Amino acid sequence: MSGESLLAAPPCRRHRTSLLPRPMAANDRFSADINLQASRLASHSKVTGLFMRPCTRPRPRDRPAGPCADPDTSARRDGRKDGGETAMISKTPLRIRVRRMDYDMSGLRRYWYNDNAWITHFLNALSTTFPDGERFFIHSVRNFEQQIRDPELQAQIRAFIGQEANHGKEHEAFNQALIDQHGLPLESKLKFMKNALAWAKKRWSPREQLAMTAGFEHFTAILANLLLERKDAIADIAGVYSDMFLWHAVEETEHKAVAFDLYQAVDGDYWLRVKSMALATFFFMLVTLRMQYSLLKHDNQLGNWRDALGFAKFMLVKPGFLTRIIPQYLDYYRPGFHPWQHDNRHLIDPHIAALAAHELHAVKAA
Repeated sequence: MSGESLLAAPPCRRHRTSLLPRPMAANDRFSADINLQASRLASHSKVTGLFMRPCTRPRPRDRPAGPCADPDTSARRDGRKDGGETAMISKTPLRIRVRRMDYDMSGLRRYWYNDNAWITHFLNALSTTFPDGERFFIHSVRNFEQQIRDPELQAQIRAFIGQEANHGKEHEAFNQALIDQHGLPLESKLKFMKNALAWAKKRWSPREQLAMTAGFEHFTAILANLLLERKDAIADIAGVYSDMFLWHAVEETEHKAVAFDLYQAVDGDYWLRVKSMALATFFFMLVTLRMQYSLLKHDNQLGNWRDALGFAKFMLVKPGFLTRIIPQYLDYYRPGFHPWQHDNRHLIDPHIAALAAHELHAVKAA
C-alpha cells in the first residue's frame, strides 16, 4: 500500500493528525484504528511519527451528541449535569417575592415631580412603556420556561412573571389616571410602541426576543438601583407615587438576573447578547424620548426653558439619572458579566417595610 492511499484514509475528526495534508471525514473509529494506520504509514513513507491533537472546532448546538461533543453543551441547555443530576443555573442570591399592590391614583398632580413638566413627562413616558413592555418580557421568558429543569430557576421564572404582571397592572392604573384626570393622549401615542413590539414578536426569533429582554431588564435594574441608592432621585415625587416607583425598583432588583440566567441557560451567545443590548438601548431611548416630546408638545411646554434646564440637571448632575448609570450599563458588554456582580441587596431592605402599607397580598416567595 502506498503512502498516498494511506493519507486518504478517513480517521475520526476528533483525532485528526496534524501532519496529514487532507481533511478527514468523521466516523466512529478511535485511537486503536488511528495507531494502526500510523504504523502502516510509517513503514511505507518517510513520515516517522504522528502526534494527536483534539478537535477544537465548536460543535453546533443542534447536532446530536457524539464522540466529539462538548459535554457541557446539553447540560447548559437543559440545566442538567452528566448522569441526569439537576444542575443549578440560577445565581440570584435572594428570594423573589410576588406582592400584589394597590395604590390610590386619585388627586394626581399634573406635574408631580417638583412641578417640573419636563421631568414629569419623562417619567410619565417611562410609565407608559411599562405595561406593554412587561407583557413582552413575560412572553419572551415563557417561550423557554418549559426547557429549564433547575427547580430554583423555575421558581424564579414564575416569580418574575408574577412581579412583571403586577407592575403592568399598577402602571396601567397610573397611566389611566393621567388620561382621566389630565386628558393626556396616551392611547394614541402608544400605538407606535405596540406596533413595534408586535413587529418584534413576528420578525425576531424566540432567542432574540429573550436576549432583548435580558438587555431591557439590565436597563431597568440599573435605573432601579439609582432610585434606591439616591434619596434625591425620589425626594421630589409627590404623593404615593414615590412609593409606587420604589416598589417597582425593589422588585426589579430582586429579579434582575432571571431573564439573564435563562438566556445563559438556553443559548448564552455573547455577540447576540451585546447586540441585543445595543438595540434595546436604542429602542428604549427612541420610545421614551418620543413619548416625552409628544406629552410636552400636548401641554405646550416645549418652550419652557426653566423646566428644560431642570431636566438637564436631573439627567446629568443631580441625581444624574443618565450619567450615574453609565458605568453599570457598560459592564453588560463584558464577556464575563452577570447582573449580581452589582450586588445591591443592602439597598432593598430599608424599603421593604414601606411596601406593606400598599400591599394587598403577598404570594409565596420563589
